[in-house]
Amino acid sequence: MKPSLFECTRKNELVDVWNDFCNELMHTNRFFTNFQSKNIQTTICFNLILSAIDYMVNNCEYYVDRKNILHRARLFNYGKEYSTNEVAINMSNGIIGFHPNDMKSPPYDKTKQGRINPEGISYLYTCDCVETCIAELKPYINSYISIIDIKPKKRLKVFSVDSIDYKKAGLEGNIFIDFLKTKFIQPYKTEEGLEYIPTQFIAEYIKNKECDGIKHPSSVSHIGNNVIIFDENKVEFGKTTDLYHINEITYKKTEVKSNISINKGI
Repeated sequence: MKPSLFECTRKNELVDVWNDFCNELMHTNRFFTNFQSKNIQTTICFNLILSAIDYMVNNCEYYVDRKNILHRARLFNYGKEYSTNEVAINMSNGIIGFHPNDMKSPPYDKTKQGRINPEGISYLYTCDCVETCIAELKPYINSYISIIDIKPKKRLKVFSVDSIDYKKAGLEGNIFIDFLKTKFIQPYKTEEGLEYIPTQFIAEYIKNKECDGIKHPSSVSHIGNNVIIFDENKVEFGKTTDLYHINEITYKKTEVKSNISINKGI
């Protein structure tokens, strides 16, 4: 039986449930998942969302295996990352960007919080296409991007927040899953760090449901997805890296027009 949130047809109802869920995590209880809130409505909202997440985990149709190539990118400060001797050694091995050993997940003491990970918990952020990898870094003109190819060692189950990955479960186009997708791609400013807590909570929850990672569409690229792997030991890194020079950046715009009608003569 499908959880009730999958039968929801009104977005404003989802917004109300989500807001209660977020307010509890951000401002009341954050570190205990199996709690009963003193607020009955909040408890109901948590149960609604987590039962929907459980159903998605059990019906997830998105996997990555040896046939899939993922990519990880880092801004490369050309000429300053390595000593002259290290550069010479790397180039003799065909490496002109970062050494593959330097393309892994950041150490915990250098891990800043992101949409999926809290500060100090390191995950491997990858993309399923090079263009998305580059766009996610938001590079500047004349910067350099070092990219490495990554393959799973075995088939990995990845939790998707895109309803197209739930066709067999009859959930393609489902309003709740597509609503959840918007929350995983919604951009926030650095100072709005609390806004990441709900998606970090969901990531931690599904990690403990034996999922290997999360896939969500990119907020800066329409041609690829972000694939975040919880444990980098489950993938293998390429033996070399590619280096790209950013020589052009293109922005697209849409004019915002007022939807307020002005009655003349009043």
